Amino acid sequence: VTWALLAWVDKKVIKQLEKIWTLLGKAYQMRDDILDVTITEWDDTSHYDNKTKFSDIQDGQQTYLTHYIYEKWSFTHRAAITKAMWKRLSKMQISELRKVFIDSWAIAYGRWLLNEYVTESKKLIEITSKIGSGATPLGGEAAYKSSGTTLIRSQNVYDEGFLIKGL
Repeated sequence: VTWALLAWVDKKVIKQLEKIWTLLGKAYQMRDDILDVTITEWDDTSHYDNKTKFSDIQDGQQTYLTHYIYEKWSFTHRAAITKAMWKRLSKMQISELRKVFIDSWAIAYGRWLLNEYVTESKKLIEITSKIGSGATPLGGEAAYKSSGTTLIRSQNVYDEGFLIKGL
């Protein structure tokens, strides 16, 4: 969105880009939260995408799924999560806690919400205009001025930022 602002893109397109990135950010976080509680016992290394079983809870982090349980489920469900926070859990404790997430429908809800985020993102992506880099001005390099409004050329833009040389 920053590059869109620098390129003086229409405000409507900027709003669409902000919504897309917000939805994709939520989808990524939901996927991470779901992985945290669904990594299976057969996974000897306990890792997937550098994710350890129930690491968020063991690190005392609130997630979309724990928030769902705190908001929608019983004292018993909430107490099981609270008791597990900030503790290293045994395989048996992880198994018992996973049952809390299954019984409360938190995992099913999380998967449904993840799908909603991705579906809505795809719809917005389909209607968002492509922001192209445009054409080189007539006269090539000679057309660029050394004073006035700075032109950020697409060839100067990289993932890490942009190169000032040639602006």
